[in-house]
Amino acid sequence: FGSDGALWVGDVGQNLWEEVCVVRKGENHGWPFQEGFHDFDTKRKKRGPGEFVAPLVEYKHDEGQSITGGFIYRGTRVSALTNRYVYADYQSGVVWSIAADEKQPGTPRREAQLGGIASFGLDYRGELYACSFDGRIHRFVAASAPVK
Repeated sequence: FGSDGALWVGDVGQNLWEEVCVVRKGENHGWPFQEGFHDFDTKRKKRGPGEFVAPLVEYKHDEGQSITGGFIYRGTRVSALTNRYVYADYQSGVVWSIAADEKQPGTPRREAQLGGIASFGLDYRGELYACSFDGRIHRFVAASAPVK
């Protein structure tokens, strides 16, 4: 959840695009008329209430094919992730993060490569974990300096 209680969501696409959205009660995110920032099913008549709310970021299926939504990191173990929404792609194994700023989330940043991420979780201190379908649980820790 964002600082205002809005729900951050990794939304699996219908065809070619995966997306990250911030969802609030009553908003219309364009499903199924849009996929990411792109028109999808323009032949449908009923569009629902209000204007469509665009996603924050998207990625095409040449980068991954099944987004796994995560959390905004508020722990202390990995300062580079502080106040960033962390998410992954199940197929490609890439873990990304974006700034938890709805107006300027910035370019997604690659954080890790992990296989088959099924879900994310937080411990009581707000530290981030990812679990894989192979039964492993991955703990996020700060990268150590390269050995010289």
